[in-house]
Amino acid sequence: MKRVIVILLIVLPVVAQALEREKLNSMLAAAAGAQSNAYLEARQAILDLGGDVLSALAQAAVDPALTWQQRLVARISYERIARGADIEKLRRYDWRRHPDYHRRWEEDILGASAYLEKIIMPTCKEYGLWYYYLEMKWKLTGELAIDPFDSRINKQWIGWCVHSVWGEPEDYYFRRMLREALEADMMLTNGYKGVGAFRSLLQHKDADAVPILVERYDAYFKQVVNVPEAFPGRHAQLYAGMFGSILSFADSRHAEVLEKFIAERAALGPLKEQVAEIRKRPAPPPRVEPPFRLGQELVKP
Repeated sequence: MKRVIVILLIVLPVVAQALEREKLNSMLAAAAGAQSNAYLEARQAILDLGGDVLSALAQAAVDPALTWQQRLVARISYERIARGADIEKLRRYDWRRHPDYHRRWEEDILGASAYLEKIIMPTCKEYGLWYYYLEMKWKLTGELAIDPFDSRINKQWIGWCVHSVWGEPEDYYFRRMLREALEADMMLTNGYKGVGAFRSLLQHKDADAVPILVERYDAYFKQVVNVPEAFPGRHAQLYAGMFGSILSFADSRHAEVLEKFIAERAALGPLKEQVAEIRKRPAPPPRVEPPFRLGQELVKP
């Protein structure tokens, strides 16, 4: 009998922990699949678990059995529980008190917001709230700056914050977010999750995104070139010229897809010869999901 009791004392906590982790995984999945207000409600349910859930979130943040979306929500939630005060401090930052702020900026017709990038982006880097920045763009939370002295600041707030992630290891997630956006928007009509996502991936020269860029190229061209031809054949020139920007960072993995796409479109005929060169380009090393960190400090699972 004593032996049974001892076994139960050992097994029951493990079972309970497994059940709690399964519940958390379900909550992460619910948040990962939601958007805007529905997302905020799902995220709040995780935050309501409090500091006791940090250890489980740290484990989920690097769990290969979860989707990248679930891991990202785990990181977002951990950061918000651990550094929520810093997020609020950044949102309420009075940029007029920044040592590099100049009052003369306010005299510009565009207001001070035209110059604030010079101080906001470095400050965002300093705060290192990588997952707050990504979350705003990914889930459209609307959690922008609070009571900014210039209302135009919030029109650029997400852009400034997200740009501070570029070049950081967490940029891995930004690219995944953009590719996810294109996969979900066949006609590229969904705001930043359409044409904006396409342009960002082009700007990043994201070789991993070439297949989805090719798949969405016709929709992209239709969205951005929606004016009459300046002269006969001008649209065909633009069609080939814009597609060439994708070819500039494609590699051997994409040769067959590109060859087929080009062969099916007469306007791309002049680009056919470039495929042979692309076929020789080695694929870059695979991008690896970054370790989980808050600011510059690694979080141990």
